[in-house]
Amino acid sequence: MIKKYHFFIYSILFFSIFSAESRADKPLVSPKLIEVLKQYSPKDLKNGIEFEPGGDEMRKGRSEGDPLLIDKAANEREGNNLVKKFAEIDKFRVKGDYQNANKLLDICGKTFFQKSDDPDPLPPISGIGMICKQILAGNYFLEGNLKDWGKSLDFIKNVYYPPVRKISGLEQFSLSGTKMGSLSVLPDSVPPFTITGIDHQQNIPLQYQIPIKENHRHEAEQVPHITASLNGEDFPFFLETSAAIGKLPKAWSHSPHVHIIGHLERVTNAASEFFSGDLGIVDELKIGKAVLKNVPFLFTDVSQAYLGLMILQKLGKIKINRQQMNFGKDIICNCQQDIHLGSELGGDFQTLKYPITWQGKTKLVAVDLTQDDI
Repeated sequence: MIKKYHFFIYSILFFSIFSAESRADKPLVSPKLIEVLKQYSPKDLKNGIEFEPGGDEMRKGRSEGDPLLIDKAANEREGNNLVKKFAEIDKFRVKGDYQNANKLLDICGKTFFQKSDDPDPLPPISGIGMICKQILAGNYFLEGNLKDWGKSLDFIKNVYYPPVRKISGLEQFSLSGTKMGSLSVLPDSVPPFTITGIDHQQNIPLQYQIPIKENHRHEAEQVPHITASLNGEDFPFFLETSAAIGKLPKAWSHSPHVHIIGHLERVTNAASEFFSGDLGIVDELKIGKAVLKNVPFLFTDVSQAYLGLMILQKLGKIKINRQQMNFGKDIICNCQQDIHLGSELGGDFQTLKYPITWQGKTKLVAVDLTQDDI
């Protein structure tokens, strides 16, 4: 796995690090950003830098899907409105509300969260802009919008990289988000991931007769799966609620209904299992009466089929018991606790989180329906 190098931005240093020096002719790259990047070794720069607003606590809050921890991290940096902006974006993400998160990131991309009358605007390339673009790319991937994910990665590589790499000592500069993977086709050629048939509630029976027995990963005996139709053929699918993208065996990529559009170098799940392989688009997936078109899957070293959160979130609301999975837009869920989604900045990890109380302490735990003991 590519190691991530995190730069924690504290409130008293945020503006001094990422603001440009005040002068009439603004440089293309923030001088303070250059100063910070030169503190890294060429190896670190090549492996990928990850700017992390709000420090370790904010990152942990996003990874745990914990909005209270995100708020705590932001409040500890009182007076730092930028960190509060990023906290607001993180809180939308842990709810799976990418639409509102991306609206804020669009504002960030145009203004870097500065006031319109700021006398000292940042240069075109700054740490804040890089943070916004990395988060946006991660959001696009998690929601299955591979077209805009690819466009965001291209922007980072074609706009940010060249001017920074021209600076002596920064020739190896890269951001960790671009190490996750890439498209091998033009982003505009990627068709949209869509779903129909979820206007009404429907039930899918859960089955348990097929065990998970995979090479190089965990095994499980009593885990639920459903039957779904992939390009007109029925297959059992496990519900991988601890990973973003669904997985299919490598051999299935040779179907005429599969279109390889890229490659993923690293994605992981809550069991710390890492995967890589071809990124493909499947023409059609039917789950009950729901019809999903142009469905992203990772073709990798698995022998079974898995539905990740990227797909499950498309089904509207979901309610699962031992016998069946109910889903649709009109489901009424009287839950005692809200679920959350924990994730990493670049989108290479996502898992379902649920609060439980044990010995007087409440913690958010991963809900992994592909393991016996979690």
